[in-house]
Amino acid sequence: TVGAANSFASDLRADDELASYSSRGPTRSYHWPDSDGDGTFELSERRYDNLIKPDVIAPGNRLVSVRAADSKLTIDHPELLVGLDYLQLSGTSMSTPVVAGLAALLYQTRPDLTPSLLKSIVMFTAQPLAGLSSLDQGAGAINGALFAIAMLSATRPELRSKLQRYRLERAQQVMDEVLE
Repeated sequence: TVGAANSFASDLRADDELASYSSRGPTRSYHWPDSDGDGTFELSERRYDNLIKPDVIAPGNRLVSVRAADSKLTIDHPELLVGLDYLQLSGTSMSTPVVAGLAALLYQTRPDLTPSLLKSIVMFTAQPLAGLSSLDQGAGAINGALFAIAMLSATRPELRSKLQRYRLERAQQVMDEVLE
Protein backbone atom coordinates (compact mmCIF):
# COMPACT_ATOMS: atom_id res chain seq x y z
CA THR A 1 0.00 0.00 0.00
CA VAL A 2 1.24 3.48 -0.83
CA GLY A 3 0.32 6.54 1.19
CA ALA A 4 0.42 10.12 -0.05
CA ALA A 5 2.84 12.81 1.05
CA ASN A 6 2.42 16.54 0.59
CA SER A 7 5.70 18.10 -0.50
CA PHE A 8 4.27 21.64 -0.50
CA ALA A 9 5.76 22.13 -3.99
CA SER A 10 9.30 22.26 -2.62
CA ASP A 11 12.34 20.07 -3.11
CA LEU A 12 13.09 20.08 0.62
CA ARG A 13 12.31 16.84 2.44
CA ALA A 14 12.18 18.68 5.78
CA ASP A 15 8.81 20.30 5.02
CA ASP A 16 7.11 17.15 3.69
CA GLU A 17 4.09 15.89 5.60
CA LEU A 18 1.63 13.06 5.35
CA ALA A 19 -1.35 14.19 3.29
CA SER A 20 -4.50 14.54 5.37
CA TYR A 21 -6.43 12.14 3.14
CA SER A 22 -3.81 9.36 3.24
CA SER A 23 -5.07 6.39 5.20
CA ARG A 24 -3.08 4.96 8.07
CA GLY A 25 -2.73 1.54 9.62
CA PRO A 26 -3.32 -0.86 11.05
CA THR A 27 -6.06 -2.09 8.79
CA ARG A 28 -9.28 -3.19 10.40
CA SER A 29 -10.48 -5.54 7.70
CA TYR A 30 -11.86 -8.78 8.99
CA HIS A 31 -13.15 -12.10 7.90
CA TRP A 32 -15.80 -14.28 9.43
CA PRO A 33 -14.63 -17.85 9.86
CA ASP A 34 -17.50 -20.06 10.84
CA SER A 35 -15.47 -21.56 13.68
CA ASP A 36 -18.24 -23.66 15.18
CA GLY A 37 -19.60 -24.81 11.80
CA ASP A 38 -23.18 -23.74 12.55
CA GLY A 39 -23.55 -21.76 9.32
CA THR A 40 -23.78 -18.39 11.13
CA PHE A 41 -21.14 -15.75 11.84
CA GLU A 42 -21.20 -14.46 15.40
CA LEU A 43 -19.23 -11.41 16.51
CA SER A 44 -16.96 -13.69 18.52
CA GLU A 45 -15.87 -15.27 15.22
CA ARG A 46 -14.70 -11.97 13.70
CA ARG A 47 -10.94 -11.93 13.04
CA TYR A 48 -9.19 -8.62 12.27
CA ASP A 49 -6.13 -8.63 10.02
CA ASN A 50 -4.38 -5.60 11.65
CA LEU A 51 -1.93 -5.17 8.78
CA ILE A 52 0.43 -2.22 8.91
CA LYS A 53 -0.19 0.26 6.14
CA PRO A 54 1.07 2.05 4.22
CA ASP A 55 4.29 0.32 3.15
CA VAL A 56 5.76 3.66 1.99
CA ILE A 57 4.57 7.15 1.16
CA ALA A 58 5.26 9.11 -2.03
CA PRO A 59 4.36 12.52 -3.43
CA GLY A 60 0.65 12.52 -4.11
CA ASN A 61 -0.54 16.08 -3.63
CA ARG A 62 -1.25 18.33 -6.62
CA LEU A 63 0.59 16.17 -9.16
CA VAL A 64 0.16 16.96 -12.83
CA SER A 65 -0.65 14.09 -15.17
CA VAL A 66 -1.89 13.52 -18.70
CA ARG A 67 -5.65 13.65 -19.07
CA ALA A 68 -7.85 11.44 -21.17
CA ALA A 69 -9.62 13.34 -23.93
CA ASP A 70 -13.24 14.16 -23.09
CA SER A 71 -13.01 12.45 -19.70
CA LYS A 72 -15.91 12.96 -17.32
CA LEU A 73 -13.49 14.31 -14.70
CA THR A 74 -12.32 17.00 -17.14
CA ILE A 75 -15.89 17.92 -18.06
CA ASP A 76 -17.13 18.01 -14.45
CA HIS A 77 -14.05 19.77 -13.02
CA PRO A 78 -12.44 22.11 -15.56
CA GLU A 79 -10.64 23.84 -12.67
CA LEU A 80 -8.30 20.83 -12.55
CA LEU A 81 -7.03 21.45 -16.08
CA VAL A 82 -3.42 22.49 -16.56
CA GLY A 83 -3.19 23.66 -20.13
CA LEU A 84 -5.18 21.58 -22.57
CA ASP A 85 -3.72 18.12 -21.99
CA TYR A 86 -3.05 17.81 -18.26
CA LEU A 87 -4.86 17.59 -14.93
CA GLN A 88 -3.64 18.45 -11.46
CA LEU A 89 -4.83 15.79 -9.03
CA SER A 90 -4.16 14.61 -5.49
CA GLY A 91 -4.50 11.26 -3.82
CA THR A 92 -2.93 7.91 -3.20
CA SER A 93 -3.99 7.07 -6.76
CA MET A 94 -1.37 9.64 -7.81
CA SER A 95 1.36 8.53 -5.37
CA THR A 96 1.07 4.83 -6.21
CA PRO A 97 2.28 5.23 -9.83
CA VAL A 98 5.32 7.13 -8.56
CA VAL A 99 6.35 4.08 -6.54
CA ALA A 100 5.44 1.72 -9.39
CA GLY A 101 7.73 3.76 -11.65
CA LEU A 102 10.66 3.32 -9.25
CA ALA A 103 10.03 -0.41 -9.05
CA ALA A 104 9.78 -0.62 -12.85
CA LEU A 105 13.16 1.10 -13.23
CA LEU A 106 14.77 -1.39 -10.88
CA TYR A 107 13.07 -4.32 -12.59
CA GLN A 108 14.35 -3.07 -15.95
CA THR A 109 17.87 -3.16 -14.50
CA ARG A 110 17.42 -6.46 -12.65
CA PRO A 111 14.62 -8.57 -14.18
CA ASP A 112 15.75 -11.49 -12.01
CA LEU A 113 14.40 -9.81 -8.85
CA THR A 114 11.13 -11.12 -7.43
CA PRO A 115 8.24 -8.77 -6.63
CA SER A 116 8.96 -9.23 -2.91
CA LEU A 117 12.58 -8.19 -3.37
CA LEU A 118 11.57 -5.16 -5.44
CA LYS A 119 9.17 -4.10 -2.69
CA SER A 120 11.84 -4.66 -0.05
CA ILE A 121 14.32 -2.45 -1.90
CA VAL A 122 11.75 0.33 -2.26
CA MET A 123 11.00 0.10 1.46
CA PHE A 124 14.65 -0.20 2.52
CA THR A 125 15.62 2.94 0.62
CA ALA A 126 12.70 4.99 1.97
CA GLN A 127 13.44 7.87 4.32
CA PRO A 128 11.36 8.17 7.49
CA LEU A 129 9.80 11.60 8.02
CA ALA A 130 10.21 13.20 11.44
CA GLY A 131 7.20 13.13 13.70
CA LEU A 132 5.42 10.26 11.94
CA SER A 133 5.10 6.68 13.13
CA SER A 134 5.38 3.58 10.98
CA LEU A 135 1.58 3.37 11.10
CA ASP A 136 1.49 6.77 9.37
CA GLN A 137 4.29 6.36 6.84
CA GLY A 138 5.35 2.71 6.77
CA ALA A 139 9.08 2.64 5.99
CA GLY A 140 8.96 6.34 5.10
CA ALA A 141 8.94 8.56 2.04
CA ILE A 142 10.46 7.10 -1.08
CA ASN A 143 13.98 8.37 -1.66
CA GLY A 144 14.80 8.47 -5.36
CA ALA A 145 18.49 9.30 -4.82
CA LEU A 146 19.09 6.41 -2.45
CA PHE A 147 17.01 4.18 -4.69
CA ALA A 148 19.30 5.10 -7.59
CA ILE A 149 22.31 4.08 -5.49
CA ALA A 150 20.59 0.76 -4.79
CA MET A 151 19.93 0.30 -8.50
CA LEU A 152 23.54 1.06 -9.36
CA SER A 153 24.92 -1.14 -6.58
CA ALA A 154 22.93 -4.02 -8.05
CA THR A 155 25.03 -3.76 -11.19
CA ARG A 156 28.18 -1.99 -9.93
CA PRO A 157 29.68 -3.63 -6.82
CA GLU A 158 31.99 -0.66 -6.08
CA LEU A 159 28.91 1.37 -5.05
CA ARG A 160 27.69 -1.14 -2.46
CA SER A 161 29.72 0.46 0.33
CA LYS A 162 27.65 3.68 0.02
CA LEU A 163 24.44 1.74 0.52
CA GLN A 164 25.92 -0.19 3.46
CA ARG A 165 27.11 3.08 5.07
CA TYR A 166 23.58 4.50 4.77
CA ARG A 167 22.16 1.34 6.30
CA LEU A 168 24.44 1.69 9.35
CA GLU A 169 23.58 5.39 9.73
CA ARG A 170 19.88 4.60 9.48
CA ALA A 171 20.18 1.82 12.08
CA GLN A 172 21.90 4.26 14.45
CA GLN A 173 19.16 6.84 13.83
CA VAL A 174 16.46 4.30 14.70
CA MET A 175 18.33 3.29 17.86
CA ASP A 176 18.64 6.95 18.91
CA GLU A 177 14.90 7.44 18.42
CA VAL A 178 14.10 4.32 20.45
CA LEU A 179 16.33 5.42 23.31
CA GLU A 180 14.89 8.96 23.48
